[in-house]
Amino acid sequence: MDSYQTVVSQMHSAGVLIGMTQKTEIVGVADGGKGLSEELKKQFPSMQFILDKSHFRDHLYDTAEALGIKQENRSDWVNPRLKAVANGNVDEVLKEFEVENKKDPIHRRTRLIGYIKRFKDALDYNKFKSKGYPIGSGEIESAHKSIPQKRLKIPGASWRSDSINPIFSLRILRANGWWEEFWDNRIEEMAAA
Repeated sequence: MDSYQTVVSQMHSAGVLIGMTQKTEIVGVADGGKGLSEELKKQFPSMQFILDKSHFRDHLYDTAEALGIKQENRSDWVNPRLKAVANGNVDEVLKEFEVENKKDPIHRRTRLIGYIKRFKDALDYNKFKSKGYPIGSGEIESAHKSIPQKRLKIPGASWRSDSINPIFSLRILRANGWWEEFWDNRIEEMAAA
């Protein structure tokens, strides 16, 4: 529960603590949150950022809806474009959208064009898969639902900003199996003080 700059800095520090060096191969998969990929690239300059494929697919579906494509026909519009992008043909898909937008400018398509340009180097899904990289953030999304959201969304619960991070930290410790080690270290620190 902090700025991208602070959170990514903490991630960087954690990486250094576990042995990350300038030669470490770093791959990051995330959604297109404004400023997230930029902050990751800033603090992890060698990172290969990958835009979560399902988020990109959602943007295509949202655009199809805005174009007036009937729901039953949207997958016929989305799938060939998604496949072309996944095969590394981002420029061709981008050009198609730009040509269509010159003829008939639609705000949602204009947004999609900007989105594709912003993440152009993060969309070559088949190449990423061939390298063994993940192309989706489903595991993290699932962990987010079962660790922080499960606690935050208890009916009747209220939260203060100064209590959220400590609670998350404890839940993450427990989820990762570090609960006992954390408390053993904490007891040692308190005894030494």
